[in-house]
Formats: sequence, structure tokens, C-alpha cells
Amino acid sequence: MTQRLYYNDSYLTRFRARVVDANPERNRIYLDRTAFYPTSGGQPFDTGTLGGAAVVEVIDEASGLRM
Repeated sequence: MTQRLYYNDSYLTRFRARVVDANPERNRIYLDRTAFYPTSGGQPFDTGTLGGAAVVEVIDEASGLRM
């Protein structure tokens, strides 16, 4: 389960996290913690970068947040 850092600090712009899972192409990853807010109720997801790669989508899944 991904720890959702935005619950405690919605203005957080930097955080450290570990990749706990990824698909073979590594264009879909799961982190142990995140400050990226997912798409929800019509509100757009957060954008930014992870290790220099652009975050193009943040989705809330049953197994955690997918980026």
C-alpha cells in the first residue's frame, strides 16, 4: 500500500520514495510513498517528475498508486 504524503502536507514538492514494483518497460511504477495526488472526482492529478522522468498520469488502484 502506498503511503499518501499529501494527506499530511498538500504543499509538499519534494519527497523520497522507493519503487516497489514496475512493468518491464518501467513506464508504470508503484512507489512506497508519494506526494502526487491521483485523479479523483474530476480533479486532475498532480504533475511533476520522478528521477528526471515526467509524471504523465497518477491513478489510484486497489494495489496502490500507479504512475
